[in-house]
Amino acid sequence: RKLVMTGFADATEGGAGGGKMGTADFHTETISGSSMTIDFDNGYFQEFTLNASVTTLSFSNGPDTDEGKSVVLDIVQGSGGSKTITWPAAIQWDSNIEPTLSTSAGEVDRIALEAVNDGATIYYAHLVGSDMS
Repeated sequence: RKLVMTGFADATEGGAGGGKMGTADFHTETISGSSMTIDFDNGYFQEFTLNASVTTLSFSNGPDTDEGKSVVLDIVQGSGGSKTITWPAAIQWDSNIEPTLSTSAGEVDRIALEAVNDGATIYYAHLVGSDMS
């Protein structure tokens, strides 16, 4: 899959707003076991299809000190649906509300995640959309 981003200026296209910003590939991965790793080096858009519930979620290639990295996650319910993710306590959710994932097979929940390292990495997250099948 590719995502075309529009509505922002891109210096490589000479622009003062409104032009095509670029394209980005989705990193796609199917989760069949209880562990899932969000690798920030896999790009800004990442899609995970859950064929099993995740009880161990970890991160790799996060930001260096005084940096931040962001990722948009599409969580897709796999065969049978009703898969869950046990989110680590390190994630600070918008309004302190951890989202409940959609439950039907094929449904998509989109989550924006920002990692900020001010000497220690803090993860901020919010639900962007749910039931987006």
